[in-house]
Amino acid sequence: MTRLLWSTLVINLLAIVMPLYLNAIYDRVIPGHADASLWTLSVVVVLALLVEYVFRMERVKTGCHFLTAMQQRLEPGLIRDLIHVTPDRNNRWGRGVLEAMNNWNRFRMQCLGLFSSSALDLAFSILYFIVIAAIAGWLVLVPIFIFICAIVRVVFYYMESEKIPVLNAQVPFSTGSLENYQATVAYKGASMRFLCANEKAQQSEQARFIAQNKCSASLMALMNMQTVLAVIGAFYLVQSGGMSPAGLFATIIIAGRLGQPVFSLMHLLPNLQRMRQSMTETNQLLSEHYKGSDSELTGYHGPQNGWGISQLDFKYHPSLPCINQLNFRIEPGERVAIVGGAVPERAPY
Repeated sequence: MTRLLWSTLVINLLAIVMPLYLNAIYDRVIPGHADASLWTLSVVVVLALLVEYVFRMERVKTGCHFLTAMQQRLEPGLIRDLIHVTPDRNNRWGRGVLEAMNNWNRFRMQCLGLFSSSALDLAFSILYFIVIAAIAGWLVLVPIFIFICAIVRVVFYYMESEKIPVLNAQVPFSTGSLENYQATVAYKGASMRFLCANEKAQQSEQARFIAQNKCSASLMALMNMQTVLAVIGAFYLVQSGGMSPAGLFATIIIAGRLGQPVFSLMHLLPNLQRMRQSMTETNQLLSEHYKGSDSELTGYHGPQNGWGISQLDFKYHPSLPCINQLNFRIEPGERVAIVGGAVPERAPY
């Protein structure tokens, strides 16, 4: 985490180099016809851009190291716990376990988006305002006002998207049921079942798509309004001697740079919501499993409340395990078919 913060800080410091370079060119180099200063500043800026590229790659490497550590330390135990979850009604006879594994895969890959997103630059926005205030004086009030409006708009978008349920499109049948549809030539029935099962997910995604594009359009309008207000404010400040004309270009560039993390935050929020929901569902599934395991006895227990086996092990010999952590529960009135694979004649099963 420390490497990530330092890399982000250096990237934001180097991002200010280009606006300062343009301000120096328009304010001093061009009016003074200083060729030597032009080439010196240009070389310094190119070197700064190369250093910025190196630190951006360093931030990507940090994300990869984080993902590797997650796979090595967290993932094995989580997958092992999910595999031990007993299929029952609460997890839709094991389908919830498979969805939890898929959610974990998506969660792990979405973590990389956090490291590649420029939303992290929001933590260092104060640097940009300090530079604008040093160059353009009171003109800094314009980007501060627009920045606050943009953050408020993103907060409203977040509150709106929180009301939209996160529904992932799912395949509503297994391989076996799909084969049954194919065997009975019920292609239309299979298509209708798929469409009906994913209708709510499609409506949810459409509502989220509309809300996101409304927010994006609002942010774009704010950025354009910022340029107009900056030009108007710069006109009167230049007339009164409060800033140099070259400060306007630096202000517009830096203020535009401030808009990038806001847009990134807007696009990142849906992923964060999905990540949070995925981990909530997985934790709920595991907590129900642990709660059920604590309330049950290990081994065989009687039929008055149904038949059940929990964490049953059986070995012919320590080197010949036969059953390893077998779990199942048959409620009263339920009918269960136990099907095994083909075995040779006179097999013990």
